Amino acid sequence: MADNILLDQVMDNERYNFVSLYDSTNPENIDSPFDGISSSCNYYNPDQFSDMTKNSNNACSYFHLNCRGLSANWESFRELMCELQRDNFCFDYIGISEVYKCDDDPRLKLPGFHDILTQCRSDGFRGEVGLFIQDFKVRHDLSVFIPHV
Repeated sequence: MADNILLDQVMDNERYNFVSLYDSTNPENIDSPFDGISSSCNYYNPDQFSDMTKNSNNACSYFHLNCRGLSANWESFRELMCELQRDNFCFDYIGISEVYKCDDDPRLKLPGFHDILTQCRSDGFRGEVGLFIQDFKVRHDLSVFIPHV
């Protein structure tokens, strides 16, 4: 069983800093996946996030979560989305991994979003990815989904 990690521990502990971890295991820093990245990844609680996005006029916003079973964790997920999407801010795309075969769950509706799009493997119960999108036209001909990849 995994230990619970507090947000303060992640923010303050070099053990969770992926750039430092990569650099320490790759002393020559050959082809670092972090080269040229100018974005920063910070951790925020919902109130801090709301304050930060209150006056945001970003053209496009994304959110991703590994939920380990969307149907089983739907209420918690929905509450988190309500907390983060307030004060005239709303994500354009919400990606979810590990949704675990949730296609038949009628509860999975987010106001302002189309029905969840999912892709799953044909050989098991676990895995699967889902995507909530505000406005879209489905292009199945452009899908690059490959099971287990």
